[in-house]
Amino acid sequence: MRDSAWLQWLFLPDTARTRPRLNADSRARWGVWRLATAFFFFGAGSVAAQDPAPAEPPSPPSPEQCVERAMDAAGSLGAVATGAPVVAFLLEKETRVHTFTLPSDGCVGFLAIGQGMAKDLDLAIHADTGMLLAQDTAQDAHPYARYCGATGLSLHVVLQMYEGRGEVTLVTLLNAPHEMRALADVLRGCGVPAPDTKALTDVGPEPPGPSLPDAYLNMSRVLAEQGYRPEHVLIDDTLSERRRVTREAQLKSGVCYALALIGEASVEDLDLRVVSRGAQPTVLGEDSSRERFAVIKVCPPDGDVTLDIRMYRGQGRFQVHAFVAEQVAGFAVPTGVEGATRSAFAEISHGMARRGMQSSATLWAVVEPGSQTALPIRLSAGRCYAIGAVVGPELDGADLDLRLVDVEGRLLAWELGSSDQPVVFHCSAVDRLVRVVGEAHSIRGAGRFLVIVAHDMSSAGDKS
Repeated sequence: MRDSAWLQWLFLPDTARTRPRLNADSRARWGVWRLATAFFFFGAGSVAAQDPAPAEPPSPPSPEQCVERAMDAAGSLGAVATGAPVVAFLLEKETRVHTFTLPSDGCVGFLAIGQGMAKDLDLAIHADTGMLLAQDTAQDAHPYARYCGATGLSLHVVLQMYEGRGEVTLVTLLNAPHEMRALADVLRGCGVPAPDTKALTDVGPEPPGPSLPDAYLNMSRVLAEQGYRPEHVLIDDTLSERRRVTREAQLKSGVCYALALIGEASVEDLDLRVVSRGAQPTVLGEDSSRERFAVIKVCPPDGDVTLDIRMYRGQGRFQVHAFVAEQVAGFAVPTGVEGATRSAFAEISHGMARRGMQSSATLWAVVEPGSQTALPIRLSAGRCYAIGAVVGPELDGADLDLRLVDVEGRLLAWELGSSDQPVVFHCSAVDRLVRVVGEAHSIRGAGRFLVIVAHDMSSAGDKS
């Protein structure tokens, strides 16, 4: 019989079709056979009709595979790798500097390969003087740049993770080609960020910022409160989005500055880096925050610096202004205060002087990781005090907490938080001995901090 008729017969009630009479045992076997037949037609058929399981996506290449791919691509262009690759882990906005000396006349190329969550990795080549020789600031995780020179030329390669984070491998190539256009295909899957599962909402374009004159006035007010006065304009220029420019500047040796980069209304994100131009160029300061302005405070030892400016978002006119830290009367710079500590000392002294106070003592102290350091000082009755601290160069970037306690350990004043210039205030009703307790966080080794004690101008005798 035809298939449709057979299926109809299979599922008709017993009374609706002709079959021989069966006993109870045979009827049971007959029912099992009917169920097995139904599964054969429908169960097996439905399994066969299912779509095949989707293939799992290929796993991303390992860091070693990515480096091997890049070196194979460079080798196909005649380049030869030299030395062991340099491997580092960079967080967002973090930089690393690698120095290389040309072994012979020719061209050397530097290829960086970002892994994991690396989105935008930049590479720049500088000379000993700090001059920018070559760079790759494209929005990808595999920058490449080369420079040709004579034997013995020292090159300083600056890697910067502009967006994202992850492992970075720097490969040095001799006989380097002018460019490597196939890198995007060769390194497919390397440095690709994980998908963002959060739904994004379009909030529209960035609102325009203040005009250039207003930006200058705002910056002048902020820096004036910190003890800086405007001196002169270092740079006045224009820049397009994601473009970079370097300029040399001459500052006064031994003077502390706040270098302020500001832009007009169409500028959305400006970044600034200051590099010394001595025999060994060093990064004196960097501000890569996502702001319309950037400020770096430096005390250059010889005055010759290179300003590295980048227009991360937006475009238009920008200026770099030099503000000078003013010497505060009554606050002599103590011995050992050098470099960035001088800027911090000038700022904290200016803040105390604005409150009508004068210096009475400065004390150096040493703090170790996981410990506290206590310094005894004597306060006079009827006098108010400001007690501040600044970290030494070996604790640059540390979080310093400050507490003022009496001889029995009772807390009198404190400042806790992410600050490297804490200040506490206290007015003493009686002559007493107290302790200044300093504690540094986010440090790897021992380092110094300077305690500045200032008092008001009352007629009480000074016993500090």
